[in-house]
Amino acid sequence: MIDEKSAVAVVGCAEMLDIHVTTLYRWEKQNYLIPIRIGTKVRYRKSDIEKLLSNRTDKKKKKKIG
Repeated sequence: MIDEKSAVAVVGCAEMLDIHVTTLYRWEKQNYLIPIRIGTKVRYRKSDIEKLLSNRTDKKKKKKIG
């Protein structure tokens, strides 16, 4: 079971990743970022969001160095 502290709503997730909400829906179709559906609510795991953010940061660092 997932609690509210470890899950983020669609708009919050989009803001954290600095993307549009439609990108989240596209990522779901591509199996890039899979949401949790609880009834009609859609939530994303904070751990999944943090992984994406850390990967993004790593790539930016590599580009600056290289």
